[in-house]
Amino acid sequence: MYFTADSTLVGAKLNASGQLRLTGDYQTQAKMTVAGLDIGKPLGMFGPGTMKAQSMINGTATVSGPLKTPKALSGEAEFNQVDVKLQGVELKAAEPLRVGLRDGLATLEQVHITGQDTDMRASGTGQLFGATDPKGGKLDVKATGSVSMTVLHTFDSDVISTGKVEFTVGAGGYVTNPELTGKVQFDKVNVAIDGVPNGLSNMNGTLVFNDDRLQVQSLTATTGGGTLKIGGFIRYKNGLYADLSATGDVVRVRLYGLSATANANLKLQGGRRARC
Repeated sequence: MYFTADSTLVGAKLNASGQLRLTGDYQTQAKMTVAGLDIGKPLGMFGPGTMKAQSMINGTATVSGPLKTPKALSGEAEFNQVDVKLQGVELKAAEPLRVGLRDGLATLEQVHITGQDTDMRASGTGQLFGATDPKGGKLDVKATGSVSMTVLHTFDSDVISTGKVEFTVGAGGYVTNPELTGKVQFDKVNVAIDGVPNGLSNMNGTLVFNDDRLQVQSLTATTGGGTLKIGGFIRYKNGLYADLSATGDVVRVRLYGLSATANANLKLQGGRRARC
């Protein structure tokens, strides 16, 4: 059976064509192209109303082999244009993004994302079909680079931040249960939140991935003219949970025309509804 289809999905033009044998192991050859995909439209329908985004994504994907035996399928996808703007922050692919599939193994061949003060690269593999281990397919993905902290404003319009975060992260273990390793380093990060009298400036330090959590190795910042030392961890498996502490020396707080200076010990502990 030969088939061809043209459609429009949230503004993007889709074209699919190929052939499928309706007997035996259902041998197939198929190709799909997408042009003009704008993630702003689905985000507007299903995402938070405060997030504004737009994109231009074009690409092609092909697949061939027996549908009855997914491990025997082979294919590749290439996105030759990826340009995304989140709240005015532009991120784009410096090179075509490529993903391959062979013997059930998906290979992230080339990902290079750039933007203002942002440069990220990723590559690796994941066993999607035909895994022999009861725990599932093996995963081996590595990512390095730096990200501008201005992207925080994308997720919360009350947050204004500058500086950058550098990272070296590896994802191993299994596709369904990844294990993260590596570190995240803050470099002269400044964060201010609307309605909060004191912001954080000149935040520097390192966080490391340790088992199921992101552990503070060393992290300091300046607030109200004093020094703040931050410790603890953020657990990200089985829900998000934070156990963080902060010790401040000679911190000045101005609120409602009043000014006070003090040393302080603070603790933030809990999930999404945290308590101090």
